[in-house]
Amino acid sequence: MLPSEQQLAINNSDVRKLAKVFEMILTSDDPNAQLNIIRSEEELNRRMSSGCNDRGMIAWEMQIWTPDSPHGRSIVLISNDITFQMGSFSMREHRLYQKASEYSRINKMPRVYIAANSGARIGFASDIKNHLNIVWNDDDRPEDGFKYLTLDPKVENSEILSQIESTLLNNGNRRIDAIIGKEGDIGVENLVGSGLIAAETSAAYRKVPTYCLVSGRAVGIGAYVARLSHRICQVENSHIILTGAAALNSVLGREVYTSNNQLGGPQIMYHNGVTHSVAHDDMDGIKKILHWITYLPPPSTTMLLPSPTTQQTLPPLSMLKDDKARMVHTQPTKSAYDPRLMLDPPDGGGLFDKGTFDEIMSGWAKTIIAGRARLRGLAVGVLAVETRTVECEIPADPATQDSQAKCVLQAGQVWHTDSAFKTAEAINDFNHEGLPLIILANIRGFSGGQKDMFEMVLKFGAWIVDALQTYTQPVIIYLPPFGELRGGAWAVLDTQINPTCITMLADSNSRGGVLEANGIVEIKFREKDLCVLLGKCDEKTKKLEEELAKNNKNKNFNEEKKKELQQEYEKRKEKLLPVCRAAAVKFADLHDTTARMLAKGAIHDEVAWQNTRNYFYNLLCVQSIKMEMAKNYLSACSISTTNLSSFTIDELEKGCKWVDKHLAETSILIRREINLKEKPSMDYSKRTRFEYFFEQIMEYSNGKEFLQVLEQIKADTLLKQLKLVTGNLEQRERFVAALLERD
Repeated sequence: MLPSEQQLAINNSDVRKLAKVFEMILTSDDPNAQLNIIRSEEELNRRMSSGCNDRGMIAWEMQIWTPDSPHGRSIVLISNDITFQMGSFSMREHRLYQKASEYSRINKMPRVYIAANSGARIGFASDIKNHLNIVWNDDDRPEDGFKYLTLDPKVENSEILSQIESTLLNNGNRRIDAIIGKEGDIGVENLVGSGLIAAETSAAYRKVPTYCLVSGRAVGIGAYVARLSHRICQVENSHIILTGAAALNSVLGREVYTSNNQLGGPQIMYHNGVTHSVAHDDMDGIKKILHWITYLPPPSTTMLLPSPTTQQTLPPLSMLKDDKARMVHTQPTKSAYDPRLMLDPPDGGGLFDKGTFDEIMSGWAKTIIAGRARLRGLAVGVLAVETRTVECEIPADPATQDSQAKCVLQAGQVWHTDSAFKTAEAINDFNHEGLPLIILANIRGFSGGQKDMFEMVLKFGAWIVDALQTYTQPVIIYLPPFGELRGGAWAVLDTQINPTCITMLADSNSRGGVLEANGIVEIKFREKDLCVLLGKCDEKTKKLEEELAKNNKNKNFNEEKKKELQQEYEKRKEKLLPVCRAAAVKFADLHDTTARMLAKGAIHDEVAWQNTRNYFYNLLCVQSIKMEMAKNYLSACSISTTNLSSFTIDELEKGCKWVDKHLAETSILIRREINLKEKPSMDYSKRTRFEYFFEQIMEYSNGKEFLQVLEQIKADTLLKQLKLVTGNLEQRERFVAALLERD
């Protein structure tokens, strides 16, 4: 339940108590300085009222209470202060950013960055600028240029001279060869800091969910750390750019760009996939970021399952009205349709809980639909395939005189260069968020024309394999009704890419194979084969062929009669070959059914579309609990010293094999085979093999018996390690202490 303070705030409609903020500061510019977190409410109020930040970067640790996390969730919030030096980055800003982000990584807290900056700080050495002098080629003709730069004649101050490298000439002038300056934030050192926070943001993305709200402008390194955060929400009229319009116009030598918005506004960044969502204003942007965070697993437990107990004890906080078991009431069709209406239609009844599907990157690579949703309360990542033809708009570049805007049509059910990239990107994001993944695979293949090959569709298709191979959460790949998965599209989604995590399922009306039926008939069932089939199955054609063969042997046969027979045969063949070809297409199609997929082990089970909601939920629950048990086992074995959410797929595979064996030994049942011949049921397709249920494994994984098993494994592991430690008393004592302190 909610803590009493927050419950009272709910009752009193006091939203301020649902978030607590603790400012992070650095009290020293030493690179090794420790982050100081101010938790005194009095000191926090004082700093907020008077704006005590001494740099253009502010960071907080926040505790928030939301319906998905009633026990509270901690996040780290980092923000530019654009009122301080235009929000530019010097080493002081870089260090606070780096320390705060590192804190989020170490403590496994989601990290949010609010970007409003002008890139790396630039400047001059002020003392040198104030005493700068020029030596002309001709004192009477300054327009002829200058020989070198020097200081004012009377400057002999060692403090100033120490800021430059110079040569004392014979005429007594001091030629400036290089300027060092006394300032520590005017040039290249800030780029060193840029590299520091770029590396930190990249590391943070791999360890914790990272988000970015672009509130104003994000320039240079500000744009890079926004992109490195991946999950970007961009406010309208903000821009993400590398170089400003004025600077580009200067380089181009003419007025080309009229505003920064032309370069990196939402009309560019939302349609190229850099920006995941666009907000109307800052408040709308914060809401979107917070909404994304609600899809993360609760911080109090690494389990992904919603707790029935929690749902019963917190009715005022119930987010969902459609989180119960039910059938799916939408129905995909043979003709093109909007897949979103199958997933979560406005009136409900779709695969996911009503109103929970939140699409991202919808302005880019529109043949693939990506987003997050809830399945009976369980947060999942979702990938679906657009079945309709979509338009891809390519803007004209003002810097290129002959450039024109283009509108390119992209066929549905096809992976193009951009949509393959989008698929890999979304899979990686969902994996780092710890979300199970559901892919509704209705893909005929990759677009492999010359343009696509030049634009590296092969590379981005391979990235899908890379992303799936390292996925460490349950994955369901489902072929929906009238959907198909062909050739290379199947190859990059196959279960063998990650057999530990991927389960492939299909509706009875779906198809899977190397080529579509029409295509394989063109290659493997040519006209000669069709004529053989026709002669076998049509009696009239058969008789005509026999008469022709007989008369061909008879040399005295009338040629006119023979010609008539041949014409009649050709007419008959011309009339029936289309029908025969249709039969051949049907013959080819029957090779691609779920019956053959099951027989060859290409899919795990056949699941009717209307049953997918409950089947998916039970399967994901079982798989999630198994993987959690595997991670606990690996931790007890000390196979990895990483956090429970950071095991590699190879380690997870080893852990899951142990769990399967252990469950068999303890007679914990997670699924049973269905015999529909003995007990027909409307709840299953006629070839559905299995029924999953998670109650037993859930109770066991949270019980004392499994905890004792882990305790014993941990003790055995420590004893084995202790035996390996020889001659080092300190190490032995440390191992013994660890053994005694185990929970």
